[in-house]
Amino acid sequence: MEQALEFIKSEKVGRVAYITIDDPPTNSVSIGILQRLADLVSDYEADDSIRAIVLDSANGKPPFAADATDLMANPSWEKQFQLIQAGARALSVIEFSSKPS
Repeated sequence: MEQALEFIKSEKVGRVAYITIDDPPTNSVSIGILQRLADLVSDYEADDSIRAIVLDSANGKPPFAADATDLMANPSWEKQFQLIQAGARALSVIEFSSKPS
């Protein structure tokens, strides 16, 4: 997850939290990035000073694909299942947040 810290950036500006996935060149997502995304949204959910969360990706590239390098390093079904679980958790945290995102 350490690598995810450099590929996902967040900042608070006033009452808005900005979370940006910036993993050049394609902004692909990994288990670490998805876990970090879920953690950040959860943290901002608990922060009463935040009223909205803006999710974005850098360089005009939407983060749709899984990180092929990460998956090819360990193509086991367990690793793929971990990616699916991390994605489901991140999406659930975003979906059920009481703050608009």
